[in-house]
Amino acid sequence: MRLELRRLSAPAGTPRDRLNRRIGDAMGEQAEEPVKAAEDTTGPRSDLLRLLRVGFERDRSSRRPALPTGPARASVLAVLRHSAHQTEVLLIRRAVRPDDPWSGQMALPGGHREVQDIDEAATALRELREEVGLETTDLEGPPVYMETRSPANRPDLPVAVFVAVLRSDVHRSAVPGKEVAEAVWIPLRDLSVPWQTLVPTPRGPLEVLATGPRSHLVWGFTRKVLADLLDVIPEVLT
Repeated sequence: MRLELRRLSAPAGTPRDRLNRRIGDAMGEQAEEPVKAAEDTTGPRSDLLRLLRVGFERDRSSRRPALPTGPARASVLAVLRHSAHQTEVLLIRRAVRPDDPWSGQMALPGGHREVQDIDEAATALRELREEVGLETTDLEGPPVYMETRSPANRPDLPVAVFVAVLRSDVHRSAVPGKEVAEAVWIPLRDLSVPWQTLVPTPRGPLEVLATGPRSHLVWGFTRKVLADLLDVIPEVLT
């Protein structure tokens, strides 16, 4: 079975006031403090990825704690693609499974670290391949580390968050793994305005802050990660 990556749109809304960083400021900071070259030099780095690296380095002191330590390690990867009109992020809907605390929810590709993973970035890339069939060579360079967060229902599980950019010449469909029901590209601007809503959970309806298309609500851990990402990306790119 092959799954097409589809573009969805959310109800119209006013962008968040805090998305006020300007692309000119970001590019100016690059000129003053050149970004360190990526370890992998097999392909060109896009302007978007360079801007992300600048933003993450700028916020290191306040938003970038150390990578997770201890036995409970996991990673997620936000894959972005940018056109002349908007930037989109790849999200998945997790398959419905009774042993999955996030069953059926929208999420970023990711999962627990396994013994063969040399580091957290390797975990993110392996999960990307297993869940949507995208390879490291489909990305413009290695993932950039953004932050570490823990889901509210698993405070003992620190999750390393990485960001990567899809190469502009990659247009193939995703091949979902057994833990993925759906994969979609959603414009970041459609994820910028949260609202209160009720979502079903194993413990009954829960009132949460959600965002995105109403058919593909994003809430909880993933919404918070994307909100942090939106704080860094210049408004003109969303």
